[in-house]
Amino acid sequence: MRYNLLAFLCAATVVAYLQRSALGVPSKKIEGELGLGPQDMGLVWLAWYLGYAFFQIPAGWVADRVGSKPALIAFAVAWSLLTAATGGATGFTGLWAVWGAMGAAQAGIFVCAAKAISSTFVRTEQAFASGALACCMAGGAALSQYVTGRLLGPLSWQEILAVYAVPGVAWAVV
Repeated sequence: MRYNLLAFLCAATVVAYLQRSALGVPSKKIEGELGLGPQDMGLVWLAWYLGYAFFQIPAGWVADRVGSKPALIAFAVAWSLLTAATGGATGFTGLWAVWGAMGAAQAGIFVCAAKAISSTFVRTEQAFASGALACCMAGGAALSQYVTGRLLGPLSWQEILAVYAVPGVAWAVV
């Protein structure tokens, strides 16, 4: 049972890191289409990280109040829909706001996963479970660079973001 939970947490982590890294490969294309400069894209990334950092504690509070499972499901749906919504940005302000909100929604993954691992795994297996989660974080980020690079061309960056929303919503449904 606990390894099924770990598999689901690892899948959520791969999806989250796939989505959070989705702007890296097409960043120059986004800059060109939206009339942004590298500094603007830097501020967009800053918005994501600030949202992620500032919402760690509130996300932990939500996980403590409603439980890690319902909280993580809600966060996964939110960050996936925000990933898709990012493709609708028509300028700096929209891109900055939506990507920052996506970072805030993703703040819930680590705290929910940590809570689930600590309450499900015995102390002598918690480091293993956390290591598996960390492995999937890096794997999702690496996968994003590869997959996004392969998809960019056949699909626009906006379409890629819409496609990337699907696994997160599907994970939440399952």
